[in-house]
Amino acid sequence: MCHATEKWTEILPTILLGFQAALKENLGCTSAELLHGKTLRLPGEFFIVTKAASDPVQFLERLRTHIQHLQPKPTRSRGKQTIFVHSEQHNCTHVFVRRDLVRRPLQAPYEGPYPVIKRSDKFYKVKPSKPTSI
Repeated sequence: MCHATEKWTEILPTILLGFQAALKENLGCTSAELLHGKTLRLPGEFFIVTKAASDPVQFLERLRTHIQHLQPKPTRSRGKQTIFVHSEQHNCTHVFVRRDLVRRPLQAPYEGPYPVIKRSDKFYKVKPSKPTSI
């Protein structure tokens, strides 16, 4: 089987699985049973073949009944999520500022530390380390 194709490396795992699953007549079992204590599950045995419903009218009726009993789920509100604020953040002297931009590899997402000049519940006024001009 491996000689029939140029890509024998693709077929080799199937051949080796066949060696493990083949019944050894002199031993009365397979190599896999000797090694693992049970038979291997071959690729064709992974899925159970079920008989398809032969009556489409009956299937459609069951589907309609099932759909009629479905109830909508309430949507989740995203505006009520609380934001974590560390308890010591209200009396800190310095803060880091996050810069939301596309970063180069290994570039830090935060700059600072910057000294806090003024604080409120929702924001901080910080002193920049370098003067900026626009």
